[in-house]
Amino acid sequence: IDAINYYSLVSSQDTNYSQAEFKKKDLLGKYKTTMLKTAQGFSDKNNPDAALDLLKNNYSFFYNDSDINAAIETYSNLSQKNNSQKIRLEAKKEYNAGNYKTAVELYLSADGLDGIDIQTLNSAKDAYKDEIVAKASNLADTGSYEEAIIELNTLLDMFYNEEVKQIVNDYSQFIPVDLFSLTPIWGSSYKKESAQDNLGNSFSGYVMTCSNTPSATFLTDGDHTTLSGSVSLYNGSKNITSTLWIEFYNGDELLYSSPALTRGSRCVDFSFDISGVPEITFKPCSSDGYGRLCTKGFFL
Repeated sequence: IDAINYYSLVSSQDTNYSQAEFKKKDLLGKYKTTMLKTAQGFSDKNNPDAALDLLKNNYSFFYNDSDINAAIETYSNLSQKNNSQKIRLEAKKEYNAGNYKTAVELYLSADGLDGIDIQTLNSAKDAYKDEIVAKASNLADTGSYEEAIIELNTLLDMFYNEEVKQIVNDYSQFIPVDLFSLTPIWGSSYKKESAQDNLGNSFSGYVMTCSNTPSATFLTDGDHTTLSGSVSLYNGSKNITSTLWIEFYNGDELLYSSPALTRGSRCVDFSFDISGVPEITFKPCSSDGYGRLCTKGFFL
């Protein structure tokens, strides 16, 4: 290599350039033969990774050489095959140990599964599914539907399962829908932000300006029975002398009006019937047209 590099330094203007090029070409040919033979020796000992390292570390000398490129492709395929075999053996070991999730992950990362591997993979999928469904069911029994869905989605992120997808859909019906998460058909769209009420309580929620005009209208399609939530004075309005409240409408029909809030008021919790109501409009109100309210959300 040092000699090849040395001859490469000879300038094309040098009188010895042709001789240097001849010697460099001769040395490259000899080095190529030696390198391919050494690489084949590594491969014969079932170590194609070492063969690849040897060829790639010297690729700058042979990047246009068809023999070197063919050898790299051959040893790459052998390396991939060896790695897949190791992964399959590890996956089988994890499966036998009852670590079904790990087994599935390993099998899915391996290439070229044979019939036995596929059979074991399917068994591992079924076992992992049963494991996750049981865990999610226990969470759902305690009312923790969101956590149950998170567990089920860890499986769906790995592979699709119709039964698990249906359970996710079933559990989703028990999770309250935040009105603010819907896209309004009219009015402003609200983003969650860090809020603080007039008593200094901080939470992630929404801040509403009380302008005595409707803020937004959302379609509910009449599929929900109640709307519940809470409303507080925003910290920036804690010293107001006016009164603030919020109203909810179905068209022109007033569905609910909260108690009035003023300086020192505590958070107001509410819940009211919206059976058959196709759309909901909310209006933050103020006795003098100023001030802001905040909420953790309005839930269907």
